[in-house]
Amino acid sequence: MFRTKLLVVVCCLIYTSSLAQWQSSEGPKGGYLNEFAAIGSSLFISAGGGGIYRSTDNGVSWELKITGLPYNAGIQEFIESNGKLYVAIYQSGIYISENQGDSWSLLSEDISSETFYNLGIKESEIYAGLANGGAYYSGNGGVNWVEKSVGIKDMQIQDFEFFKSDIYAGSTSLFQSSNQGDTWEEVEIVGLGPNGVDEMVATETTLFLGGDGDIFTSSDGINWQKSTLSVGGSIISMGVSADSVYLTTALGSIYYTKDEGVNWTLVKNIQTSSFTRDALFLEDKILMSTSEGLYSSVNGGQDWDLANNGINALQITALHVNNSKIFAGTERQGLYISDLNGNWVHANSGLEDLGLSEVTDIISAGNTILISTYNGIYSSIDEGLQWSKVFEGFTEAMDVDNNIIASAVNHTGIYLSGDEGKSWDLAGTNGLNINTSYESLRIIGDTIVVSTGTSELYISEDLGNTWSDITIQGNNYLAYDLQFNEGKLYAGTLKGLLFSDDLGQSWQFVNNVEKVIKSIAIIDNFIFAAADDGIYKTSENRDIWYDVSDGLGNVATNKIITNNGEIFVGTFGFSVWQSLIEELNIPPIILGTLQPPITNEDEVLDIDILDLDIDDDSTFPDNFSFSIIDGENYIIENNSIVPNVDYFGTLTVPIFINDGEFDSPIYELAIAVSPVNDA
Repeated sequence: MFRTKLLVVVCCLIYTSSLAQWQSSEGPKGGYLNEFAAIGSSLFISAGGGGIYRSTDNGVSWELKITGLPYNAGIQEFIESNGKLYVAIYQSGIYISENQGDSWSLLSEDISSETFYNLGIKESEIYAGLANGGAYYSGNGGVNWVEKSVGIKDMQIQDFEFFKSDIYAGSTSLFQSSNQGDTWEEVEIVGLGPNGVDEMVATETTLFLGGDGDIFTSSDGINWQKSTLSVGGSIISMGVSADSVYLTTALGSIYYTKDEGVNWTLVKNIQTSSFTRDALFLEDKILMSTSEGLYSSVNGGQDWDLANNGINALQITALHVNNSKIFAGTERQGLYISDLNGNWVHANSGLEDLGLSEVTDIISAGNTILISTYNGIYSSIDEGLQWSKVFEGFTEAMDVDNNIIASAVNHTGIYLSGDEGKSWDLAGTNGLNINTSYESLRIIGDTIVVSTGTSELYISEDLGNTWSDITIQGNNYLAYDLQFNEGKLYAGTLKGLLFSDDLGQSWQFVNNVEKVIKSIAIIDNFIFAAADDGIYKTSENRDIWYDVSDGLGNVATNKIITNNGEIFVGTFGFSVWQSLIEELNIPPIILGTLQPPITNEDEVLDIDILDLDIDDDSTFPDNFSFSIIDGENYIIENNSIVPNVDYFGTLTVPIFINDGEFDSPIYELAIAVSPVNDA
């Protein structure tokens, strides 16, 4: 027999997800925190979209406990009863934990798609307030449910409370039921404001009610007295902790009473101006949850310190790497900076007027760092130690190239700066829709591309003097992110990733998978995407997205950036995570071969992996191996194919390769074996 080399591969790709190694960057710490709960020596706190945290050391440190909960769970209510934990989740019903948060399970399939804003639980009775009004009831611990809305059908319930033998529901008025919610009767409370009931809490002898900043008490649920205390604003929560009844309100304030509401004491945290979401009175400290994180006081509320150790529950809205620092913009808490080793600091000096304004973008221009916000643009020349406002206006996105900064200002247009943000000029608006908000902006040379909140795309090739509409045709291709790479324009949209090689005159999908792509990063022709259900990776040679979210989970992600072999991602409610790019490996695929596929009858075919055209993110051919699978009309000897004697025609040979971690999908090689005129 004669020998020749095998040279042709024809293939289609089908693949499952790969494994990746994401780790928390240990910050930024804090988050939008809500209700407390306690079971024995374990403390719990709800972080809204950031899940549930548990502390077993009296609030010194916290650990995330979300096993079994839906990813990106929008927690509406968190409550403890009889040693069990319950969470009501947006459009997902109610989940329960009976092992102190170690795992969670759906309470009932019957209500698995409902949204409940409030829960009232006593023994096996559960009342759940529907988002659209009315209430559901279970008398057997959540196994079976019935609607009990007679008298409150159109009322959105703000709170439930058990008192004496009755159940009370707070809404625009107070409603009482003595027959397990079969009917509800309105209770008249003289002096109750137009907004009705905010919160309620009960002791054995007194029912407390808060509404429009006023406090009312009753010993029988019928006759009510208005307290002399008026907090002058919304009452966020009420509860019983230790020997105190407390309520929380704005500006870091807690009021508590130890004598059934006769006298109230104010505890104020001057370190925060945010709402106090809840409070917990322990033997040696007071814990306060706020919209910017957790505070602790060990001297009765005279002094407060942040106590967010382990709580990484911020929504990240902007990410940027400059030199050896990473900058993270948040939805409500301004800016944080890390040295890439998990040492995060709050960097809001000079941003005091930012308030709760969202940081929308971060860029570097020369020696200056700039952040855009809903309140304008701020700059820093000392890597974020001090900030100063350099532009006034609702700025959504920025980019810089060749020392020219472009910024998208909602309902105004595109501003340009050539001096690191010291001065700004409005670019032309001819052809540009300025009566809208903006989503993303990119500049390269004289070309500027901007996407709008109304799913439009515009391009200027003369540095903003004139604009052309390059909107992706179809229904609602809202572009969250735009990137230039090797002459192509990419758009991460509400319906997937698209690219254009003619500056938006025509568009095509990278693949046909419809996925919400919030942010992209491109490295060596491989594309990373921050999506609403995790991190994905692909290339233009592939028709699927590979899930590379292992360790992070399929949480909603907003921003993704790379730096010196590392990749960072900003999440919707779990702060910043990071990974080595090399660990986000995906399987190789075989695209073709490098030589013609012709061989002759009775010749042995030697297969060399170097003859294959491979698409892979590893270092080819290091650690690669090659395998041939048995088939018809040939045998395998030492990675060579030996056709059957006198066989000619098309030889079909399944093969695959391995990059040291993953097998490629199996491909069938179509080999043309030519006949030979034997003697």
